[in-house]
Amino acid sequence: MIYSLIAGLAVTVAFFLFEAAEISGVWTFDENTAFDSSLGVIYGITGLGHSLIYLITVIIFGMWIYRAAANIVSAGTAGFSYSPGWAVGWYFIPFANFFKPFQAMRQIWNASHGATVHLDDNAPTLTIWWTAWLIATISGNISLRLTLKAVDADQMMLATQIGAISSIASFVLYPVAIRLVRDITRAQVEYLQIETLGERFS
Repeated sequence: MIYSLIAGLAVTVAFFLFEAAEISGVWTFDENTAFDSSLGVIYGITGLGHSLIYLITVIIFGMWIYRAAANIVSAGTAGFSYSPGWAVGWYFIPFANFFKPFQAMRQIWNASHGATVHLDDNAPTLTIWWTAWLIATISGNISLRLTLKAVDADQMMLATQIGAISSIASFVLYPVAIRLVRDITRAQVEYLQIETLGERFS
């Protein structure tokens, strides 16, 4: 899990360098549309790598969330409101995915740290993680849609600018997600006496 997050951060940095170069006018992708330059090829490969690593990270992160929630259910923590399946499933339900995954993660965090009451209390790490997630995800989706519909250089530039917002938010998201995973994994080992979570997904 940690390695995929680190890889995601690294490829996001690389992709952002191209976005920044395009926005600042240092390099224009439109002039290399056919990927007939080495820089254009690298840009394309970086974009594909960015998408692939993001997809892999989402899958692994979902597996980690499922296991973390399952450990809490197995520990018999009173007041925990989410099944392992729904702790993951809420990410895929329109509109509900703006708040339900955060609520589930908040209970996972508190239950993992030994809380038996106040499972819905907020923690700064969670608030920063979820805010960065929303900004990165929403702006990334908008950028992708604009890119697919773009018919001229101005529309491509707008898509790139919004994509850069997603990349900048990801600079916060990935490090905080790494801390989130490490803290919950450590807490489950210490408070819930779980050993397999850290071995499989940390």
